[in-house]
Amino acid sequence: MSQDITNWRKSGRSTNANQCVELGWTDEIAGVRDTAEDQLATEARPVIKASHQAIAAFADALRR
Repeated sequence: MSQDITNWRKSGRSTNANQCVELGWTDEIAGVRDTAEDQLATEARPVIKASHQAIAAFADALRR
């Protein structure tokens, strides 16, 4: 799970107010980070990394 995530995507439903999260992934892991911290250097931004299945389960629980 050590691959760096480089393809971050923000929801199309988000506004320009930076009040959302970004999702990124590699073949091995998925990650979530706060869009509001985009002023920080990439390596300084906190990221929650987990398996694809764990991130999908988390997103599913948020929708309920």
